[in-house]
Amino acid sequence: VYVPPEDFEVLLNEVHLVWKNDKAELERIANQVTEAVQSFGAASNQDIEIGKLQIDHFVTELYLEDQALDEFSPPSSKFPLESELLLLLDVAIRDNNETALQLAENRLTAMAMGGIRDNVGGGFHRYSVDNEWLVPHFEKMLYNQAHLARAYLKAYERTGKNLYRRVAEQTLEYVLRDMRSEEGLFWSATDADSEGREGTFFLWTADEIVESVGTDAELILNHYGVTEAGNFEGKNILFLSELPEDRAFAAEVSLESYLDKLSADVEKLRASRELRPKPYLDDKVITAWNAMMITTLAQAGSILEESRFLDAAITAAEHLWMHAWDPNEKHLFRILRDGKLSESGKLRDYAYLSQSMLTLYDETGDELWLKRSQSLVDSMVEKFWDRQQGGFFSVTENDAADLIARHKDRFDESLPSGNSVAASSLSKLYRRTGQHIYARLADQLFQTFAAEIVQIPTSYGYTLKALQDHRDGSIGPLEFAGSGSVRVSVRAAGRSDNRIQTIVEVTLADGWHVQSNQPLADNLIATKISSVSEDWHLENATYPPADEAYLSFQTDPLSVWSGTVQIPVDFKAAGERDSALQLNLQLQACNDELCLLPENVQLELPVGLIKG
Repeated sequence: VYVPPEDFEVLLNEVHLVWKNDKAELERIANQVTEAVQSFGAASNQDIEIGKLQIDHFVTELYLEDQALDEFSPPSSKFPLESELLLLLDVAIRDNNETALQLAENRLTAMAMGGIRDNVGGGFHRYSVDNEWLVPHFEKMLYNQAHLARAYLKAYERTGKNLYRRVAEQTLEYVLRDMRSEEGLFWSATDADSEGREGTFFLWTADEIVESVGTDAELILNHYGVTEAGNFEGKNILFLSELPEDRAFAAEVSLESYLDKLSADVEKLRASRELRPKPYLDDKVITAWNAMMITTLAQAGSILEESRFLDAAITAAEHLWMHAWDPNEKHLFRILRDGKLSESGKLRDYAYLSQSMLTLYDETGDELWLKRSQSLVDSMVEKFWDRQQGGFFSVTENDAADLIARHKDRFDESLPSGNSVAASSLSKLYRRTGQHIYARLADQLFQTFAAEIVQIPTSYGYTLKALQDHRDGSIGPLEFAGSGSVRVSVRAAGRSDNRIQTIVEVTLADGWHVQSNQPLADNLIATKISSVSEDWHLENATYPPADEAYLSFQTDPLSVWSGTVQIPVDFKAAGERDSALQLNLQLQACNDELCLLPENVQLELPVGLIKG
């Protein structure tokens, strides 16, 4: 809470008088506050079943809140609440839940059209001060860009709607252009104020737009609802009253030509705006916030099929690892500024950076990133894990020496909490390494907060997403099997009106193999692909030739695949083409000494990746 200097001085004087005249009473109140804070930090660690029921409650509560908000609701600050969006989109993708999808789309579309989005430079302001997402608090935070871009990427994956793709891409382009250092790391924030007033940098008059764009400014004036009177203190916050798709249709022009003209005009506005005094830049590099952006950029590389985003993620991750991580002390620093490190890493720094390294491993297949993530998680467990009650503390024991309580960051509010991201990293590490210690820690972490999750599921959105992934596996075009020894992915290789050609790729670790699609004995598990989508029928799978192998524990030859195997698979649309393609891969991973249990690996090619 911001307290003006003059009010803060009055407050300090009042505290001084109470301390002088009634010290005993002040100490009594302080002890009560201390006990309350310490009690709040304690976790229940009860054996309570949590799962789909709490996710259903989460969606229902958000639906009721959404229905209750209407034109008569009093104005209030609105935050994007990315944790909620990410769970809603996960539920929409995993369960084909239309209510969850509609709730997510309502918020994402309204923000994309509102003034909370910087429609000239890209990116999002921190929050809106009204119910329409029109009037923002003009500060821009790196963490909002990271998580909102990720939410729009997921929405594009699920729906294939180009609006979401454009918003995600423009948000990331803004970060790479305006919030990135020469080393490729990311600054923290830009202020709301410039020239002594909030929002001045972002506001426009109609005359300023005409002067910037030229006399042919009618399109951009109409597109962003610009009027002579303005909508904020006599000037205009740019917003969309209609989607570009609708405006292009009404103007009887193609969407492509409409967007080309709009983009050219917007670039003229941006160039003009660059000449204005800019808001203050907070050029700290914060490890957790950079890790958030690394994760999103890495995902964008594959979802948008844009290698420049993945390249930017790798550059930032390499620099952060080389400068913020001390490999000898297994110690992570939180802040880097002007080449100097400060402040020990908190739980969020370890958790988010481990998550980003896992994402880079998924996107590149380079085991270096997996090993780095494992080093971070092992250090995180050593420094932050509560060995009595479970869950992670927010700070180390040393850093908590002068605090009245060592609390646990567990509520998923504007951002996923440290514990929810830590749970996600533990679960993913288990699936990628087969080391059961990570699964056990994740199980214990979920139980630590189970009682609160049952009571207030909407405060644990990302935790519930991590729980879904932990129990059922992730949903998407990449999955792991065989205790991490098998990596399976699917990608689109060609598209036509009602057909899609895909490549299913199976990569096995050294020393591991699977049976081919035609094993040489009836008791062996064939590696086979089948469709589980009602709207997509498998037309043909071209399995590659197999190798003949002998194992130490049997004398008969085997027909196997090892190394990396690519299987072209053709699908034909049998119904709605704007639906995800879901397939199942049956396999059994073996090495020279044993065979693991047979598995069915579920993969999904989302709508956005089908459309390309």
